[in-house]
Amino acid sequence: MIRTPFLFAAASLFATPAAAQDNGLSCMVQSYTEQQKSQIAELAPDARMGGEGNPAADTVAQIAVGTAFECGVLQGWSEDQTMFAAYYELGRVMERGYRESGELTVEQLATFDATLAKGDRTALWASVENVMVGSMIEGAAQPDSSDYLVLGMFSEELSAVPDPGFDEKVGMLLGLMSMQEYSAREFTRLAK
Repeated sequence: MIRTPFLFAAASLFATPAAAQDNGLSCMVQSYTEQQKSQIAELAPDARMGGEGNPAADTVAQIAVGTAFECGVLQGWSEDQTMFAAYYELGRVMERGYRESGELTVEQLATFDATLAKGDRTALWASVENVMVGSMIEGAAQPDSSDYLVLGMFSEELSAVPDPGFDEKVGMLLGLMSMQEYSAREFTRLAK
């Protein structure tokens, strides 16, 4: 059973990554009404660090998840496919909103993106996924110390950024990115 981490953020809902377009996940971004797009863009600043009892986060979640379920019915997705589509869309919307929220400065985002683009990040993504899946899926294997070591090493690469909360913010962004990748992969696997 999946536990829902209701930390919802949103802003730009106009593009879906190319990898997701080929497997039906673009349905959500194409299905938002203009009112929903405006609502999400307006709520993004308040929803970015949402949680239980955050009305902005709750509204953004209802819109994104509701749209995923509508697409599930229209596309004939299984219950599991629809669930992963909903998680994919939440991750997509949350990442875009988080990037535009001001939690990270333009300079911090540039440093993050440039550092992330260097070298082979296979181990980093595997560790991020272990942490993310361990927190999302009840009964899933929990991350071990090697996962946290890999995350710590990536954090060290970013150590030039003078912000005591930067590690946590970077972790949030990595988690949102991983949430999309994992959900898209599971959605595609189930479609076969």
